[in-house]
Amino acid sequence: TEKTKNIPVIIYSRTGSELHRKKAMDLEAKDFISGVWDSPKEVVSKAKSHLGVQKGYVIRPSEDSMEEVKELSNDLGENMYCSSCDIIKSIYLIRDLSSGENYFKISFLCPSCSFRKPRQ
Repeated sequence: TEKTKNIPVIIYSRTGSELHRKKAMDLEAKDFISGVWDSPKEVVSKAKSHLGVQKGYVIRPSEDSMEEVKELSNDLGENMYCSSCDIIKSIYLIRDLSSGENYFKISFLCPSCSFRKPRQ
């Protein structure tokens, strides 16, 4: 409805199924949290980020930043290209207040197929 259309929806599921995650993202959920993989602190951190209480960042690499992307990819042991559609993944940073103000959780998300791989 007009009244509720701007409320961020976060799906919490006991399954870590990529099919369920993709469906949630296709339905424009803000996030998909798996009770199997995400700790209670991570759940609270993600919810705060989506509600604007906790700072988060999205970095969308471009062709101009490919050297830095390759270096980051090597340093993290992460393929920055989606294995499903070969698009450069976006980098999501969410402040991890449980570890201190200058610590972040990093996730890599394909902007096309919503594949997510969390890293610390």
